[in-house]
Amino acid sequence: MVHRQWGNLLVLQAAWKNRILRPILDELLSTEELTFLLNQTLALLQLVATSTSALALDYHILRRAGRNNGLLPHNNPKGPNTSSSFSSTTTGDVSMGGH
Repeated sequence: MVHRQWGNLLVLQAAWKNRILRPILDELLSTEELTFLLNQTLALLQLVATSTSALALDYHILRRAGRNNGLLPHNNPKGPNTSSSFSSTTTGDVSMGGH
Protein backbone atom coordinates (compact mmCIF):
# COMPACT_ATOMS: atom_id res chain seq x y z
CA MET A 1 0.00 0.00 0.00
CA VAL A 2 2.71 2.50 0.93
CA HIS A 3 4.69 1.77 -2.21
CA ARG A 4 1.57 2.33 -4.35
CA GLN A 5 0.94 5.68 -2.68
CA TRP A 6 4.60 6.58 -3.32
CA GLY A 7 4.10 5.86 -7.03
CA ASN A 8 0.87 7.84 -7.11
CA LEU A 9 2.63 10.88 -5.63
CA LEU A 10 5.45 10.67 -8.16
CA VAL A 11 2.92 10.62 -11.00
CA LEU A 12 0.93 13.50 -9.50
CA GLN A 13 4.10 15.57 -9.16
CA ALA A 14 5.05 14.86 -12.76
CA ALA A 15 1.59 15.95 -13.91
CA TRP A 16 1.83 19.04 -11.68
CA LYS A 17 5.10 20.06 -13.39
CA ASN A 18 3.79 19.42 -16.92
CA ARG A 19 2.44 22.53 -18.67
CA ILE A 20 -0.26 20.53 -20.48
CA LEU A 21 -1.39 18.34 -17.58
CA ARG A 22 -1.17 20.97 -14.83
CA PRO A 23 -4.47 22.74 -15.73
CA ILE A 24 -6.30 19.40 -15.66
CA LEU A 25 -4.72 18.45 -12.33
CA ASP A 26 -5.55 21.87 -10.87
CA GLU A 27 -9.25 21.14 -11.46
CA LEU A 28 -8.96 17.98 -9.36
CA LEU A 29 -6.34 18.77 -6.74
CA SER A 30 -5.01 22.06 -5.37
CA THR A 31 -1.31 22.62 -4.76
CA GLU A 32 -2.05 22.66 -1.04
CA GLU A 33 -3.78 19.28 -1.26
CA LEU A 34 -0.89 17.83 -3.26
CA THR A 35 1.56 19.14 -0.66
CA PHE A 36 -0.58 17.66 2.12
CA LEU A 37 -0.66 14.25 0.41
CA LEU A 38 3.08 14.42 -0.15
CA ASN A 39 3.75 15.23 3.51
CA GLN A 40 1.38 12.50 4.71
CA THR A 41 3.02 9.90 2.46
CA LEU A 42 6.49 10.96 3.59
CA ALA A 43 5.38 10.68 7.22
CA LEU A 44 4.06 7.17 6.63
CA LEU A 45 7.24 6.12 4.83
CA GLN A 46 9.30 7.57 7.66
CA LEU A 47 7.27 5.53 10.13
CA VAL A 48 7.53 2.15 8.40
CA ALA A 49 10.85 2.26 6.55
CA THR A 50 14.06 0.82 7.94
CA SER A 51 17.51 1.92 6.83
CA THR A 52 17.96 -1.06 4.51
CA SER A 53 14.45 -1.29 3.11
CA ALA A 54 13.28 -0.23 -0.33
CA LEU A 55 10.83 2.07 1.45
CA ALA A 56 13.75 4.12 2.80
CA LEU A 57 14.92 4.68 -0.76
CA ASP A 58 11.34 5.52 -1.75
CA TYR A 59 11.26 8.13 1.01
CA HIS A 60 14.42 9.84 -0.24
CA ILE A 61 13.29 9.79 -3.88
CA LEU A 62 9.89 11.25 -3.02
CA ARG A 63 11.38 13.91 -0.73
CA ARG A 64 13.93 14.93 -3.38
CA ALA A 65 11.19 15.16 -6.03
CA GLY A 66 9.06 17.27 -3.70
CA ARG A 67 11.98 19.61 -3.04
CA ASN A 68 12.92 19.86 -6.71
CA ASN A 69 9.32 20.60 -7.65
CA GLY A 70 9.04 23.33 -5.03
CA LEU A 71 6.41 21.49 -3.00
CA LEU A 72 8.68 20.93 0.01
CA PRO A 73 11.18 23.19 1.74
CA HIS A 74 14.83 22.25 1.46
CA ASN A 75 15.13 21.96 5.23
CA ASN A 76 12.67 19.04 5.51
CA PRO A 77 13.30 16.73 8.52
CA LYS A 78 15.60 13.74 8.24
CA GLY A 79 14.44 10.51 6.66
CA PRO A 80 13.58 7.11 8.05
CA ASN A 81 15.18 5.83 11.21
CA THR A 82 18.61 4.54 10.24
CA SER A 83 19.70 3.50 13.71
CA SER A 84 17.65 0.33 13.87
CA SER A 85 18.82 -2.94 12.44
CA PHE A 86 17.42 -6.39 12.11
CA SER A 87 19.47 -9.51 12.60
CA SER A 88 18.99 -13.12 13.51
CA THR A 89 20.61 -12.50 16.91
CA THR A 90 17.69 -10.27 17.92
CA THR A 91 14.94 -12.52 16.58
CA GLY A 92 15.78 -15.65 18.49
CA ASP A 93 16.48 -17.71 15.37
CA VAL A 94 18.12 -21.03 16.03
CA SER A 95 21.39 -21.90 14.29
CA MET A 96 21.07 -24.61 11.64
CA GLY A 97 24.69 -25.72 11.99
CA GLY A 98 25.81 -29.28 12.80
CA HIS A 99 23.62 -31.19 10.38
